[in-house]
Amino acid sequence: MAAGVPVIASNCASIERILRETRSGKAYIHNSPEDFAMILKEMIHNPDSARFMGENGYRAVTERYNWKRSSEDFREMYR
Repeated sequence: MAAGVPVIASNCASIERILRETRSGKAYIHNSPEDFAMILKEMIHNPDSARFMGENGYRAVTERYNWKRSSEDFREMYR
C-alpha cells in the first residue's frame, strides 16, 4: 500500500476487511491460484481501476495505517 500499487492478498478476514474499507486492492480465495490469476488479469486489463486502488492504498497508509497514527491511539488508550 505504501508503494502506491494495488494489493492482492489472500482472503484472511482482517486483511480483506482493510482492502474493502480502503478500496486499495482485492482478496483472492485462499489456496486458489485460479482466483489469484483472475484478479491479477482484471488489474492488468483495467489499469485505471488498478491505479485508483493504488492511490487509495497510499492515502490509507499516509493518513491512517501508520505508526504515528497508531501511537496516538495507544497513548490515548493508556490515559
